[in-house]
Amino acid sequence: DCYEAFHPLCGMFAGLYMYIKVSANDVSQRSYVAVCPKHTPLYLARTFAMPDGYIKLLALRRDLDKARTLIDLCRRRERLKRRVLMQDREVYLARLRAPDVQVEELDGVEDDDGKDDGDENANGSN
Repeated sequence: DCYEAFHPLCGMFAGLYMYIKVSANDVSQRSYVAVCPKHTPLYLARTFAMPDGYIKLLALRRDLDKARTLIDLCRRRERLKRRVLMQDREVYLARLRAPDVQVEELDGVEDDDGKDDGDENANGSN
């Protein structure tokens, strides 16, 4: 009882043994059995050459998957860039609407990281 998994076409091209079991009670009920390389009898093993067209289709599928992945990454990047741009725009418009807010009034307001805005020049780092 071996449970090695493989694709049926790959097994066929590798020359693995495959057969169809038909139920004794119901002829329309069939099960397809593919045997792993370890359990394929030597006299039944045969090799198939994979057709060139099939190889080309596999390469095309792989290339299309790579392209789809790249497009998804670009789409996510552009969506993120758009969000940042919209937030920058909102900040800019808010500053235009409130021109009476002075930079000095913002001194002493803590940032998200807990640092005080007014303490940057207090250390003498200029």
